[in-house]
Amino acid sequence: MAWGIGANDVANAMGTSVGSRALTLGQAVMVACIFEFAGHISLAVKLLQQSGKASLKWCISVSQTAFYGMTSALLAAGIWLLIASYFGWPVSTTHSIVGAIVGFAAVGISEMLSIGERLHQLWQAGWFHRFWLEHFIPPIHQCKTIDTSI
Repeated sequence: MAWGIGANDVANAMGTSVGSRALTLGQAVMVACIFEFAGHISLAVKLLQQSGKASLKWCISVSQTAFYGMTSALLAAGIWLLIASYFGWPVSTTHSIVGAIVGFAAVGISEMLSIGERLHQLWQAGWFHRFWLEHFIPPIHQCKTIDTSI
C-alpha cells in the first residue's frame, strides 16, 4: 500500500515541475526517489516505536472477521493503486481505502444481520428519509435554480 501511495501521489508533487520544464522527467524521478527514501528512513523507526504496541493490542482484541476484513481492505486498495499507477490513471488513495473499508463493513454487517432486518432497522432510524432529502432534493432544487437563471 505504501509503495502504491508513493507511486500514485508522486505525480501530484512532481507534475508541475515537469510540466513547467523546471525538471526533466528523469530528474523528477530521482528527486522523488531520494525524498521518498529519506522519508522512509527518518519516519519508519519512530512510527514503529509508537504504533507497534497499540496495533498489537488492537489485533489481539478485535474479532477475526474485523482483522481479516481490514487486512483484505488494505490489500485490495494497495492492488488497485498499483494497477492505476501502472496504467497512469488518476485515482484517489483516500477514496480507494475508504471504499475498501466500506465494502468490508457492508459484508460484515450482512454477516451479522439478514438484509431484511437491516433494511427494517434503517427505515425505523429514518435513514431512508434522510438519504432522499440529502441526496436527491438538493440536486433537483439546484437544477431548477439553474434552469430559472438561464
